[in-house]
Amino acid sequence: MTGKGVAFFLIFGIWILTGAGRIFAADITATLDSSDGSSAFSIRNSESTLKAFIDSSGNLQLRGGMRLDSGGEECTTAEMLVVDGSIGIGISNPDFKLHVNGEARITDRISLSAAPAGASDLARIVMPESSAIQGGIPTVDSSFIQFTGAATLDPGYGVWASHNAYFDGTNWRQPRGSHPSRQFTVNYHQEFAFRYAPAGGVNNEVIAPYKVASLSAGGDFSISGEIAATGTGNSSFAGDVGIGTTTPAAELDVNGDIHARNPLYWEAHYNDLGTHTTTASTIWVDYPGMTVTIDMPAAGSVLAKFSCSMFGNNTANSRTYLQMLLDGNPVTYGMHYQTATWELHSCELHKVMDVSAGLHTIKMQWKVGAGTAYGPYSGAGDVGHRTLTVIPLT
Repeated sequence: MTGKGVAFFLIFGIWILTGAGRIFAADITATLDSSDGSSAFSIRNSESTLKAFIDSSGNLQLRGGMRLDSGGEECTTAEMLVVDGSIGIGISNPDFKLHVNGEARITDRISLSAAPAGASDLARIVMPESSAIQGGIPTVDSSFIQFTGAATLDPGYGVWASHNAYFDGTNWRQPRGSHPSRQFTVNYHQEFAFRYAPAGGVNNEVIAPYKVASLSAGGDFSISGEIAATGTGNSSFAGDVGIGTTTPAAELDVNGDIHARNPLYWEAHYNDLGTHTTTASTIWVDYPGMTVTIDMPAAGSVLAKFSCSMFGNNTANSRTYLQMLLDGNPVTYGMHYQTATWELHSCELHKVMDVSAGLHTIKMQWKVGAGTAYGPYSGAGDVGHRTLTVIPLT
């Protein structure tokens, strides 16, 4: 029996042929047996246009879409689409279980499961070089994870994670010129790097992101901007530190001037050439020029050091006394004793003191038991010095 849209059938069951040329059937088994495989079970519309057929090998071809619909409810097991082989979309000879020759869009997510126990590979996404995982829209703001294996591209082998920039296989481009782009690049054999391209220009123009920071494979860190350490922890360096030089010759090598908002030290210093500094007072008087005012940003300790060259007295068996004062209060004393006339020595006096934040005055005073004290003695051609130095310790 033949009917419209049917080529050849062996029929068991009930067939109903309607006046409209349509066949309704129940309890039917259709058997197709063709030695050359050219026959097919086919479905055609009212214009005899082929819509679907099954060939002698069991292959089903549709000229429209295929939909599994459970009326809005979740599909049951019987309604699932199960494929033992591979599915090709846009390709007739798929190489993988699902092979899409073109773009694919997933509105939810992709879940990857680990490989079975004992397998050598974990779950993975395999991508060719210079391909990308894109988030966003290229013509607006976008984020990319770019994979590359081209050694000729900067930075070479590795992964590039970018915001508002994408790689077209040859150049980096910025999808919207009003926003800057930022990149984090990983080159497995060379460096980790952060790159930046400023805003401006036209949409999708070629950009050249520049390196702002990098960490080399050897552990060297380089930055083109400023470093701000806002934490309260300590920073330490095992090697040398160079400021203004890339080849420091000491633990701290500064090629230029040092300006300290809180001074490294305070000092009163005088070199006397041919001029004596003397006293014959038997009561405490200020030592000329030996006064220092300090400004402590916070409470801490300071080291005060007085030194004088060619210090002595013009009288035998004489004593010369020294005292150091902090804000008018004596904190330490010293004495120079000599048995002969004109015994000249170097003289020093030190004191570590705890001071509060703010301004403080440290000064030296002296007096004699007899005779005249010289500090320093500076005759013709002689150069003597007197110095009061205060160094903050904390």
